[in-house]
Amino acid sequence: MTRFESPAAAGVLGYPAGYLVGRNPLQTIHPLHPLRDVREARAAFRALVARDQRGFTAQYRVRRANGAWTRLEVAGQNLPADPRVRGVVLESRDVSQARGAADYARYLATHDALTGLPNRSPMLDRIGQAVARAHRDHQHVAVMAIDIDWFRMVNETRGHAAGDTLLRQVSERLRQATRDIDTVARVSGDLFVVVLLPAVEAPGLAGKVAERILADLRRPFGASDRERHVSVSIGMSLYPQDATGAEDLLEYAGAALHAAKTEGTGDYRFFRPWIDREIRERMALEGGLRRAAERGELVLHYQPKVDLATHRVRGAEAPVRWRHPELGLIQPSRCIPLAEETGLIMLLGEWVLRAACTQLRGWRDAGLDLNIS
Repeated sequence: MTRFESPAAAGVLGYPAGYLVGRNPLQTIHPLHPLRDVREARAAFRALVARDQRGFTAQYRVRRANGAWTRLEVAGQNLPADPRVRGVVLESRDVSQARGAADYARYLATHDALTGLPNRSPMLDRIGQAVARAHRDHQHVAVMAIDIDWFRMVNETRGHAAGDTLLRQVSERLRQATRDIDTVARVSGDLFVVVLLPAVEAPGLAGKVAERILADLRRPFGASDRERHVSVSIGMSLYPQDATGAEDLLEYAGAALHAAKTEGTGDYRFFRPWIDREIRERMALEGGLRRAAERGELVLHYQPKVDLATHRVRGAEAPVRWRHPELGLIQPSRCIPLAEETGLIMLLGEWVLRAACTQLRGWRDAGLDLNIS
């Protein structure tokens, strides 16, 4: 029984002064099993009273006067007085806010703060678990990479607040379009991943879920006077057809997503081996194009422009070509679209302009009155 209560206890727990005197302190500790607070506290108190230990520090959930639960850090010590006195001194401090901050930090380590969805780390873990279960039961797993088409335009034209609202709305519709046992995650920006847990009919199920997601997200967002219409593109990979590891399944779903967006937005594609080869070739070309100007691999092939009336050369066009060290001469029809899609068009255009102006100056110095276009 409690023999003395500090006045501070009333401020921490909200009970009237002296309320805890004569009461068992275990009565205010949370009784439920998951943390076994009462059982652990009783064992610690008995050990102190029996002098089996000199002290302890632990955290318990304690009931406040209003019925709410708060978390106290409790330090217990033997009474240092007459050894014939059996009792302990308990000192407590409220750590609920600190515990809440720590719990929230742990939550943010595994969840997206904006949508509340799992992030990349737990999503990869869920894929791994699903693969292990599918391997045991001879089933399939589907991984879906989902990207909002033209999402950047929402941020640029309506602001980031509108973009955040759209991301939350899309995440909610993705939850509604999938089963409770499946995983919906946001891994970056407007990229979402859905993991369809093992099923015998996973390939067919993935197609049905993809069609349902596409249909659900075509419905307008917002009020009727401020409706916003969006579409998404989806890429999918399958275990064990495409890969057996979580990282590979995610990578191949991303490759299929890229193929879906390249062929036309608002649709879905399954991964195929040729997609991977095309993506890897494209990445190699992009990396090479970034360094082509520095390595002297770019060249202008001038095509004369002739005045049909006088048959005189009036100027020249200057299409750029890329002398790739392994693939040979790459035509403008291939390297220019690549530069546009990868954001290298300004770099390429600057090189073309400098090279053309240098050549034009050389022609003018030689007495040739020509123009370059």
